[in-house]
Amino acid sequence: MKYLIILWGTVTLYTLSPVFTGDSGLPAYHELSIERDKQKLTIETLKEKNRELEGFRDALLYDSDTVAVYARELGFGRDDEVFIRIVGFDERLKQPIAPGEVTRVLRKAHTADRLLRIITFCTGMGSIILVGIFDFLRRRPNGRI
Repeated sequence: MKYLIILWGTVTLYTLSPVFTGDSGLPAYHELSIERDKQKLTIETLKEKNRELEGFRDALLYDSDTVAVYARELGFGRDDEVFIRIVGFDERLKQPIAPGEVTRVLRKAHTADRLLRIITFCTGMGSIILVGIFDFLRRRPNGRI
């Protein structure tokens, strides 16, 4: 009976250890769901940035006054205009268009399923060997090796 308990305990450990600590277990699933939420947030941010850029593009395509304003900011003007440069005035007051942020995926190291299986197998075999040695020592008449 002892050997069957060890065998079934090993099978249970073999089955449950990858679920709780393995690469495809619950902690890895939780990390993936967190990363999915980050990706959804990033996609929403990029969609908002895309809407802003589409508005900017449409303004440049269809509104000549907007083109004139941006041309003046770049230093261009009409033939009849005169520019006066103010010294000490920071020319970088306008905010440049940022393309977005880089999202890095941080993966935590999980115990490989193969390693967990090897450890479980060795633990089960070691337990069977230890119980066998204790049974052998108990059955000897003098109790010594």
